[in-house]
Amino acid sequence: MIQIDLYSGPPWGFRISQDQELRPIIGQIIPGGRGDIAGLKIGDLIRKIGIISVATCQQAHSLMHATRDKLTLVIES
Repeated sequence: MIQIDLYSGPPWGFRISQDQELRPIIGQIIPGGRGDIAGLKIGDLIRKIGIISVATCQQAHSLMHATRDKLTLVIES
C-alpha cells in the first residue's frame, strides 16, 4: 500500500468507482490532473482517505467531498 497526498482542494483529477466486490477504486483518471500527476492508476483500490478506512464507494465519496485542502489516499495497486 502507498500513500498519496493531493493538495489545493477539488477537483482532485480522478473519479471513484467500485469493483465487483463493491469496494472503492479509481475508476477514471483525468489526463494531466492531480491524480494523474501523482501516479494514480485506474483500478487502484482505495483503502483509506485521511486516517479513515473506507469500505464502500459511498463512504469514499462522502469523505472526499468533505475534504478541502489536502486529500490523503492510501491505495493498493
